[in-house]
Amino acid sequence: MAWRDQILAGLEIVFEAWLSPAHTPPRIRSRGSLCFRIVKDAESFFSHSRPYKAPAVIEMAEALRVPQRRFFHAFRNWLGIGPHEYLQLIRLHRLRHLLLAASPSNASVTSLAINVGFKHMGHPSVAYRKFFEESPRETLRRR
Repeated sequence: MAWRDQILAGLEIVFEAWLSPAHTPPRIRSRGSLCFRIVKDAESFFSHSRPYKAPAVIEMAEALRVPQRRFFHAFRNWLGIGPHEYLQLIRLHRLRHLLLAASPSNASVTSLAINVGFKHMGHPSVAYRKFFEESPRETLRRR
């Protein structure tokens, strides 16, 4: 699962500020905690969903039978980011994986973005450029 390694690398970037001695990380509980279980269940749920039908955060909370508020708090307490940001990272990495595997003559950025769960390419394109330091179109043309 190369995309999982990319997601973990992305999360390292998110957590980079925590490594400075001046920063106090949020309270993180033990691995057996409810927060850890919710995050792991959400990760499993998302990884088993069809790529073109990326679930919404609220759908995931309902499917896992966890109140939405607890679901959001689990991500904040365990990862330091919300579930929306987490799903955004996963979708961006899935998109990058598809862009690198696609042929520029046979694929469009928009169609690939829709396949990973983005509804349009406005905001995701900006996030992609910020995260990967190149546009999705540039990634597609690199192939």
